[in-house]
Order: sequence, then C-alpha cells, then structure tokens
Amino acid sequence: MPISDNHRKLIWAGATLFGIFYVAPWAIHNARIASSQPPPAEAKPSAAHVAPAEPKPIDPEQTLKAQAARVAGDWKGSGIIPGRGPCMITLQIHPDPLTPGGYSAFSTTGCHPNYLTLGQDRQKAMDTLLKGATPTSIIMSGTAVKGDLVFHVDKAIGVPPDGCPWTGMTVSPFGEQVASEWQAGTCAGGQMILNRVTNVR
Repeated sequence: MPISDNHRKLIWAGATLFGIFYVAPWAIHNARIASSQPPPAEAKPSAAHVAPAEPKPIDPEQTLKAQAARVAGDWKGSGIIPGRGPCMITLQIHPDPLTPGGYSAFSTTGCHPNYLTLGQDRQKAMDTLLKGATPTSIIMSGTAVKGDLVFHVDKAIGVPPDGCPWTGMTVSPFGEQVASEWQAGTCAGGQMILNRVTNVR
C-alpha cells in the first residue's frame, strides 16, 4: 500500500524525536568524556649519547720537564765538604725569561774550616780560617735533562780554600727535597741534600 504524505510526515517526526531523545544525549555524553581526557603526552626526544672524550696521550718529554720545574725555588742544606769542613749551601733556581725552557741558578757556599787548623801554627791557622770562612758564589745557567736540571757555571765569585772551583751542578727532585751534585773540573765533586726555604739568607 503506498505511503501517503501524512504517513511520511509522521515517520520523519518520529525519527527526529528518536534522535533528540536517544541519539543526541549519547553523543553529548561521549563528547564530554572525550573533552575531559588529558591530551596525550608528547614524546620527549631521547638524550643524545655523548661519547666520552678520549684521554690525551702523555708526552714523556713534557712530563720530565714538569718534574724538573718542581725544583725551581729557594733551597738550603748543610754538611761536610772534604777540604772545606762543615759548610752550608744556599741555592736559588728560577726560570730564565730570556731562554725558553732554560733556568738560572745562584749558589753560595759558606764554611767553617776550624778542623783544618789542627796541627797548624797560629799564623797558618789564622790564614786558613780567613780563607776558608770566606763564602764563594757561582752564577749558573742550565736546562732540563731527563727530569733533572743540569747547570754549568757562567761566573764564579771567590776562590774556594781547596783551590777547586765548581764547574757545574745537577739538581734532581728528591721527594720534598732536592739532591744537588756539583762538579769541580779535575777535582772531586760532591753531593748534598737541600731543603726548601721561604727565603734564602
């Protein structure tokens, strides 16, 4: 049986009412739920992997130079020097500003040759004391060699009583001290341990 216009109007009206009372509330409810959900978190980029820096190769020559540089400063020590008696040595070591990698050194030796006067007459003993007690000094220049500072004498002030002026000196690190070893040309050299001091007097 054909549907009349009135029937069609009734069907459309019924569908509209169904949508208003059933479909619309469900859609509104779902929209509210969706709006209440927090937005999805944005994915954070992973931290870039940074490779550790490769250690710099150790330069043995620079290590030895740094070791030698530790002996720069002021030093003092005392001991027996054959032919001169009980002596005190003061030593100042400084980098040479005019010579790259070079060092300057200034050393003074003062002795008390009392025991050298044994068996001497009065006049001879007096001469020995005056000559032996007069300090001698040297001015040196040198460079680092295998962790030591090796100096040669540029100028000598005074004449040692044994007649053997020093011609060179090697200074080596020795813990918190330094070991000094001097040469005296064709004469025998010597050695002495020196301690660091604030000021050489």
